[in-house]
Amino acid sequence: MKSTSSTDESTQSEKQTTQPKRLTLGQVAKVVAVVLAGSGLIVINNRCTLFDIDIWGQPDDEESQPDDEEIQPDGQEGVQTEWRVNDKPSLSYRDEGDGLRKIQSLNSAVWGRDPAWWRLEDQGYSQSDSYYTFANGGAPAIDNRAEWRMGSAQGTQEIQIYIPGNSSKPFAATVDYEIQIVGKASRFVRIEQERNKGWVSLGRFDLNGAEVTIRVDDTNAYPHRTRENEHKSRIGINAIRMRCVSNCTP
Repeated sequence: MKSTSSTDESTQSEKQTTQPKRLTLGQVAKVVAVVLAGSGLIVINNRCTLFDIDIWGQPDDEESQPDDEEIQPDGQEGVQTEWRVNDKPSLSYRDEGDGLRKIQSLNSAVWGRDPAWWRLEDQGYSQSDSYYTFANGGAPAIDNRAEWRMGSAQGTQEIQIYIPGNSSKPFAATVDYEIQIVGKASRFVRIEQERNKGWVSLGRFDLNGAEVTIRVDDTNAYPHRTRENEHKSRIGINAIRMRCVSNCTP
């Protein structure tokens, strides 16, 4: 009889230890609220008297965000779309009797002579040199010219100019930028430098393998420096860049 009593006590103890833990009414309400809010599967782990509730089937906010990927134009994979930058424009001035002559070095006689007027200014894009001259809009002859040869490229190219904004005397001229694409008529895009600083778009152009050159002549910039307003006739010259945005494969 003694051994039977010991067995009964052992069985009763096992029943007590295996009996599931009962939730209070407040805990049940919390579980129901989580189910309604999350609409997911609930796992309840009994840790002493604490309950951990995990919602499955709903991704975390971070996991639901797509990884950063380079945007490819027109869905084409592996197409090179980095910017091609030219921050070394070719500068020319009018030499009496010889037409336009390119500046080969920083010769003070060339840089300061009127009407040839080029000046080195504060640094431009990525520590590159920037320059300025004065607008001469409407004059019969070009005194000063800046030119960027960008080479040939495929597809549709976006072309941007850089207008430095750190000059002690702001660049303020209104400039007609000439875009020359081999095999096509020149196009002009007017930019008010006084109202724009940093990278400014000239637009998108279909090159399809052709070479492109961007040019600024002082006769295509306003106002005229001697007749109207010298302060507002400063033309800022620095960098130009372009990159393919569509149809980038031949």
